[in-house]
Amino acid sequence: MLRANRCGTTVVVTTNWVLDEGFSWSADKLHLTRQLAKRFLTEVAGELFRTEIALGARPYFVPSEAISAGICSSDATPAFGDWLASAEAERVARARLTYLEPPVGELAIQVGANLRTRGIGDSFRAPTPYGLVLCPSGLGYTSDGMQLVAAHWGPAVGGGWWITWWADMRSYVAWTREQDPEPDLWTTSVGHLGLLHYIHATETIRARPAPGGWGGEYLHDANQAGPETRGALAALTGVWHLLAGDSVARERLVPTAAEADSDRRFGIVPSQITRVWLPETDDPDRLWDRAAGPV
Repeated sequence: MLRANRCGTTVVVTTNWVLDEGFSWSADKLHLTRQLAKRFLTEVAGELFRTEIALGARPYFVPSEAISAGICSSDATPAFGDWLASAEAERVARARLTYLEPPVGELAIQVGANLRTRGIGDSFRAPTPYGLVLCPSGLGYTSDGMQLVAAHWGPAVGGGWWITWWADMRSYVAWTREQDPEPDLWTTSVGHLGLLHYIHATETIRARPAPGGWGGEYLHDANQAGPETRGALAALTGVWHLLAGDSVARERLVPTAAEADSDRRFGIVPSQITRVWLPETDDPDRLWDRAAGPV
């Protein structure tokens, strides 16, 4: 049993959760991935966010929901860190899980780029109000080179979506090792943070498009978002577009009683997992037409 102490909180991870750094993503790890993400947001993130905001370590975007609730103004405060962690934990707790086999993720990036070129309009619709998608082939990269492999979302007060990006923890560990070659960095990181590393959240709004921007929705924090965020948003748009159509095959896995009980212990609403893959085809051009066409 691994026990770690951070921010005054004791975190306990059973040994079978501490996966080897060379593990492969698969649908059977989704329950674990969401549970560890929820635990991070519940037990660690609040103080981490407060500290980063107080030190000005990185910019935090304040969504319209927090402003409307009087949490803070458009400038983040340490109190906003607690609110953000709680709101994010709730989104993850309610999220429907989707796992994309690598060819689907690769197709989603192409479809998203195509939709962005055309102007996405009404195609930018999430398949569920709350969701978490794991895409092992990647949705994009951060400016530091960490691979984004997951995103979760929920409705935003402004009528659009609140979207949060997560990197593969191995990308974070590789990046951190450049500054801190701690031998147990992988085990420590998983013990504290889980299998995903929280990167950045953004908000979209349904309104007239920004100059040179999107056809139906655009980034509320467009001035803060870098090109990597826009690229990942296009990829996620491609994912949503594929899930709304019939070009991909899918399998819905109902959680077992044990899995549902385990989710509830983490404060997570048990739900089906959707595994998505590309059907075999002798006509890739027709598959592309079905994938990228109107839904």
